[in-house]
Amino acid sequence: MTVIAPFASDDVVATGVKDRDRSIKTLTLAFSVDPFVRFCYPNPVSYLVHFPNFAETLGGKAFTCGSAYHSGEHLGAALWLPPHTLPDEKDVFEHFERTLDPPTTKTVLAVLNQMDRYQPEEPHWYLAFIGVDVSHQGQGIGSKLLKPMIDKFDHEECLAYLESTNAANIPLYERLGFNLIGCIEVDDCPPLFPMVRRPQVAGRPRS
Repeated sequence: MTVIAPFASDDVVATGVKDRDRSIKTLTLAFSVDPFVRFCYPNPVSYLVHFPNFAETLGGKAFTCGSAYHSGEHLGAALWLPPHTLPDEKDVFEHFERTLDPPTTKTVLAVLNQMDRYQPEEPHWYLAFIGVDVSHQGQGIGSKLLKPMIDKFDHEECLAYLESTNAANIPLYERLGFNLIGCIEVDDCPPLFPMVRRPQVAGRPRS
């Protein structure tokens, strides 16, 4: 498993193992108003019980790879998975089968199957999660949290990929160089938006 040398800045710090739980709690606050996640868990108790495990299942490898980051005072957290370090698909499917009612499970698994179609075949970094505490959103924390890794991708000529679960976040990703490549819609589930970012030089994609 790839382990990334941690970096730190005035605004972003690598998340060590001892701070893992704090980052998961930050993400739990952040995604409490997320359209897709709350479609999965509309009941608040069910959400608080099951979302932390979902975050661990999808993005937990970021902690062991050294590619989990948080902003000062843990107001925001980001979980990046390095190339060739994707989530265990079987574990993700089993999590939903275990925690959702049958109709929702059927819909969400269909969404996951569509997600596979958009994953780049080239080696790429995958943004499993980024979130900011709802009481601190709109203050630029998300941009600051993403910027160091974006700079790394440009410097090292790396491809990056994400699925936005909230249409309101698309402009943020576009400002950072991500391009929308599709829309995943199944039944009454809120849409997901796959986005890819190619390394750039002075704001333009490398040839």
